[in-house]
Amino acid sequence: LILSSYMTFNYMSKIMREQAVKDNMTKLAQTSSSIARMQDRLFRTAETIIADSEINDNIVRDTGASMEKAYFDKVAVMKQLQRFVALDSSLLNIMIVRPDGEVFSNYSGYESYYEDYLREAWFVPFRNGKGGTRFSEVHKFSYMNGPQDVISYVIPYRNWEDPSQVKPYFLVIDMKRDEIGKLFRESSKDFERIVLTGGDGRTIYDTGSASAETGSHSDDYIPIRYEAMSEGWSQEAFISKSKLYESIRPILLFYLLIVIAGLLFILLIVPT
Repeated sequence: LILSSYMTFNYMSKIMREQAVKDNMTKLAQTSSSIARMQDRLFRTAETIIADSEINDNIVRDTGASMEKAYFDKVAVMKQLQRFVALDSSLLNIMIVRPDGEVFSNYSGYESYYEDYLREAWFVPFRNGKGGTRFSEVHKFSYMNGPQDVISYVIPYRNWEDPSQVKPYFLVIDMKRDEIGKLFRESSKDFERIVLTGGDGRTIYDTGSASAETGSHSDDYIPIRYEAMSEGWSQEAFISKSKLYESIRPILLFYLLIVIAGLLFILLIVPT
């Protein structure tokens, strides 16, 4: 009877640990779902801009246009791009780069900054046509409120309003990295560490709340992975075994007390 109770207790312990891991996987899936929705909004914004004939007509170079017309065309594009940023809190900056290097964006007065910005290392693979993914590495974008970490979504595209086009136009949408961080901060209490990586394997966000030992070779943590996001993004989370056992210990102790009470009851009623 004692052996049977011991085996049952171990079996229950295993079941409860597995269920606790499944519960954490569900929480990770919820975070992934939120990130996927953020990506979908970004993709829809990009598709809408690329398909907008008015925007694309206003950005075509017109050598015969006056400076006044060129200015008002740029302002008209800026106002339309501002509307997209206003509708999505995760977006910080939208640029359309014409083949001659002229930039149209939701900000005014940033022309000289954009020249340097588009020479930075993050944009080089896209300019050279060697970007393995549509998302860039994490980098800084400096604007009126100071520098902010962003990840850029970059698409070279054909502007059908420009019949003379030879080289591609580029649509660049800068997404705030901190918006991803907000999602992780909401769920970080359930994990020792969460790492979000892009399709190229580079780290997009790392909670960094645990020691360097939270790797796949550590016996103190249980790694779980979730990949249901676009562009090859994936999450890897690390669950502390000690915290996991701590969360289920009261239930196991309650079950253990029931087993001990049952054994004592049997000993009392069995004649000696």
